[in-house]
Amino acid sequence: MMEGLLGKGKGVSANTVVRLKADWEKEYAQWRKRDLNGKRYGYIWADGIYLKHRDEEDKKSCILVVIGVNQNKVKRILSDRKRDQRKHAELERGIIGTA
Repeated sequence: MMEGLLGKGKGVSANTVVRLKADWEKEYAQWRKRDLNGKRYGYIWADGIYLKHRDEEDKKSCILVVIGVNQNKVKRILSDRKRDQRKHAELERGIIGTA
């Protein structure tokens, strides 16, 4: 993936990765705090993606994502949360149990 972004034979130093990660974390924190008051969404749905951990074959995480479609038919990610597989299963049982 990095080759596609930077070109063949190019690399990124560890310091650059640390700096970029810090910048992205700040942007992400601002995005999570944005005000959704006054926004209108005709459709809202939630979905989950399971990811395997590189170092632990038996461990998975789930990223829960809430997506909305506004009156202009534009999709927006409204929320996201990372959960480990065990917590997600507990949440799923709770939701299904109350339905």
